[in-house]
Amino acid sequence: MIMILVMPPPAQDFIKSEGKGDEETVDKNNNKDPHDEPNTDVATTRLPIISALKQSTTTNQVFLWDSSADGYESGTEEEQAAFMKDVESFHKQNHLEFKTPNFIKKSSICSTSCLGLFKKNASENPAFFYATQPDTDHSPGGATIFWADATARMNYNYFGDTLVFDTSYRTHRYRVPFASFTGINHHGQPVLFGCALILNDSESSFIWLFQTWLRAMSGKRPLSITTDPDRFIQTAVSQILPETRHRLLRDTFFGELSVTGGSGGLNSFFDGYVSASTTIQMLIKQYEKALASWHEKELKADYDTTNTTPVLKTPSPMEKQAAGLYTRRIFMKFQDELVETLANPATKIDDSGTITTYHVAKFGEEHKAHTVCFNSVEMKATCSCQMFEYSGIICRHILAVFRAKNVLTLPSQYVLKRWTTNAKSRAVLDEGASELPNDSRESLTVRYNNLRQEAIKYVE
Repeated sequence: MIMILVMPPPAQDFIKSEGKGDEETVDKNNNKDPHDEPNTDVATTRLPIISALKQSTTTNQVFLWDSSADGYESGTEEEQAAFMKDVESFHKQNHLEFKTPNFIKKSSICSTSCLGLFKKNASENPAFFYATQPDTDHSPGGATIFWADATARMNYNYFGDTLVFDTSYRTHRYRVPFASFTGINHHGQPVLFGCALILNDSESSFIWLFQTWLRAMSGKRPLSITTDPDRFIQTAVSQILPETRHRLLRDTFFGELSVTGGSGGLNSFFDGYVSASTTIQMLIKQYEKALASWHEKELKADYDTTNTTPVLKTPSPMEKQAAGLYTRRIFMKFQDELVETLANPATKIDDSGTITTYHVAKFGEEHKAHTVCFNSVEMKATCSCQMFEYSGIICRHILAVFRAKNVLTLPSQYVLKRWTTNAKSRAVLDEGASELPNDSRESLTVRYNNLRQEAIKYVE
């Protein structure tokens, strides 16, 4: 089967030595080498959270290429051939867009204004990171710029298991040389890990960008990354993140970008803030507005989780347990799966002592049965649907087997901390982030709740 992956050239080091080179980098706290061993805070044995909270899938919203499978994940031979053609078309069209005189002129103006702002931010907050690429080939459009504030770097420590690198705004639909690194927080909302202005659109720029982003994140590599099907990006990912699972989206060609059914993923963090009419000068203001909006939404979700009680739909002790563990939105997702066990009975098909195998299917749809293997000694189950492996939320099929085996509460291995109310309570393990100033480390949620408690006391 034909693979799309482009084998990269030997690694190039764009990191500036003291007093040499053209790169301008500001990070007063973090000097960790991006090629150091990855942080082991996230269990590497677990498959990445890629399709969390996905509600539905259309024919266009399908991953067709997966590095872990050494090729295509799904699709007919005709679809795969069409995908190959689309990759080439995507690459050629969008790289030509950024060589026009109009783009080059706007890029030069952008570089000056943005760098001035970033220098000011860095002087006010030592945890603010920004860097510019060495202009080794003297590109008339200027150098690529990356930046990440303290919140983005902290968020990556909590939710850096999966990464989306969104370059869709560079396409002919918008023609804005903007890219973002995003993930998913404990409420299933998109969360930002950094941004870039890709002003020098070349393979070396993407390699530099991923090196720089990894350095800003203290060398901690994600378990998975989802990107557009761009050959330059593929080369950069395979070179800088060789052990990270890399997936390409076919639907990026059609503009309907979603990893999580509209709840967070490609394009979603800046939806409504960047459009075809957005100039590069307007971009930074829109960036600030998007940050403020999503901070407010996260605070609202935190407040709702803490101060409201979900309505339970069953007398199950497991449902009550989950209501106290998960954030509200994740609990609702779990609750949906639990309720579905009533219509999805488990039928035992094999029993070999410690391992029991079941078929689980909806009434009248036995031909769509999923297979669940249950280990009674380890209290572990695996399902052919692999929902837990991909989303970190247990599926109805395993829950149906738990019901049949009279497992009344969720085993601890099926409660991922990243989906719980305590997702941000763990200590930061990597030294770079631990040096962030106290005002950066303190969660906005904690401050919000403290103020709320003080207000309640005052009213009383």
